[in-house]
Amino acid sequence: MSDLTVNYINAPVLAAERGIAVTQAKGLKTGDYASVVSVAATLEDGEVISIAGTLLDRREPHIVQINDYRLNFVPEGSLLIMGSYDQPGVIGKVGTLLADNQINIAIWQTGRATPGGHTLTVLTLDEPMPDLVLETLRGQEFVRHAHQVEL
Repeated sequence: MSDLTVNYINAPVLAAERGIAVTQAKGLKTGDYASVVSVAATLEDGEVISIAGTLLDRREPHIVQINDYRLNFVPEGSLLIMGSYDQPGVIGKVGTLLADNQINIAIWQTGRATPGGHTLTVLTLDEPMPDLVLETLRGQEFVRHAHQVEL
């Protein structure tokens, strides 16, 4: 949409033209934030993903929740998004794997729905992870899924 200017007036029309339903609600409980934007998407397999974000200092966007996992990260750069089981040693094993492959972790954020259940981790990396390292990570017994995103 680089050829269009999106504003408060035309955003609902542009969204509707693309099959996106937009609703606005006020007075909802937003936790620790004065305002939050939440998006829910239905994937091709029927799974619903919800993401909530806010602006901190009215400038910097932060993702503060994905589904039931509370996190706080800036959506930019090389991100590793990993679902794992909440058990001792996960952080050490992932850190060691990345260190052994000369991959530096800039920021580590982990959220969990319940103690001992599942976690969702977002790592901001200094550079993208090579495919071989990503496949090695995915092969670990504690990893439910791992995806790399470049923003």
